[in-house]
Amino acid sequence: MSATFGRGALPTKIELIRIKRSLKVAKMVHKILDDKREVLLKRIDEMIEEANKAREDIWAPLETIYSAVFDAYLSL
Repeated sequence: MSATFGRGALPTKIELIRIKRSLKVAKMVHKILDDKREVLLKRIDEMIEEANKAREDIWAPLETIYSAVFDAYLSL
């Protein structure tokens, strides 16, 4: 077994195979994590859109209410 990854690797064919296998696994894990990050970012964008729509749905009636209250205040 090699001492540490990248340092002090024994110059043998077996060690080369181990390092190549380790690199392959690291690349696969990196791709999985990158895909997961993309999915999470997409979900965050969807949640932001939902929040903006909810804000608009709430704000429209409030504008009407505020306008009615303002008109009532002016008519006093």
